[in-house]
Amino acid sequence: MTESRTICIQIDRDWKEVYEAIWRPEDFPKWASGLSQSSLTQDGDAWRAVGPEGEVRIAFTEHNAYGVMDHHVDAGDGRTVHVPMRVVRNGDGAEVQLTLFRQPDMSDAKFDEDAAWVKRDLQSLKAFVMQQPEVAMRSVGKIAPCLWFDDRAEEAVAFYTAIFGNSRVVNMARYGEAGHEIHGRPAGTVMSISFELDGQAFTALNGGPVFTFNEAISLQVNCKTQEEVDYYWARLSEGGDEHAQQCGWLKDKYGVSWQVVPVILIEMASSPDYEKSQRVMEAMLQMKKLDIAKLKQAYAG
Repeated sequence: MTESRTICIQIDRDWKEVYEAIWRPEDFPKWASGLSQSSLTQDGDAWRAVGPEGEVRIAFTEHNAYGVMDHHVDAGDGRTVHVPMRVVRNGDGAEVQLTLFRQPDMSDAKFDEDAAWVKRDLQSLKAFVMQQPEVAMRSVGKIAPCLWFDDRAEEAVAFYTAIFGNSRVVNMARYGEAGHEIHGRPAGTVMSISFELDGQAFTALNGGPVFTFNEAISLQVNCKTQEEVDYYWARLSEGGDEHAQQCGWLKDKYGVSWQVVPVILIEMASSPDYEKSQRVMEAMLQMKKLDIAKLKQAYAG
């Protein structure tokens, strides 16, 4: 068993806000001094950077709901160093924990030096977080679509956030006694939910059966690969109206319309070569779920 030390720092912010502020790999150089002189470059499922001892390849944990920020550092010499890192709740605040494992042949002095280094970096991390007064809202732009449901907003939000990565519930508001003669909802039931899908802000509202969704408004999911198209099509169409599926459009089980679109379709359809773009459009009009290979074949003629 390897000797280890867990270095912690407490931050007077909600733990989810802290995690959202620091989880992105490209933000690590802003507080990790070993990467401060380097910009991270994505390389497949990992990132390349120049550290104190030369080039390294770092695999980061994907965005998750648990505050896990573990990463694996490959220095190219056959060693891969696992660095466990967590953001955990501590009362109303947060605690960031980083575990340092003693490496083979490491002296006591070097181990102490590395631990002190990590402690300084965590202080920098805290300063980075505290410089952002609205951490929870930093990804929210000026425009956030509001989706009006009858009474299934909470269920729908759980469905959507389970499909898209980098998604979360930000906050929830409930009906009270005020305005009961208008809304007719029992006090304590969910009124609205602020949430994010892949970092995009939305609001879901339980507004009653007065208004319903239709195809005049749809949400477009841009996909780079056929695997992404297949995934989002299968997940979003689950329980939806199959008769509403055409040309990459679908309707989910709550009545919300989505477009699952390969980004290459947009490029091909806007080609200055009229004949190519028309062949692509004709092929697309015959499809329900879009098929990238067939669209490319039509484009090539």
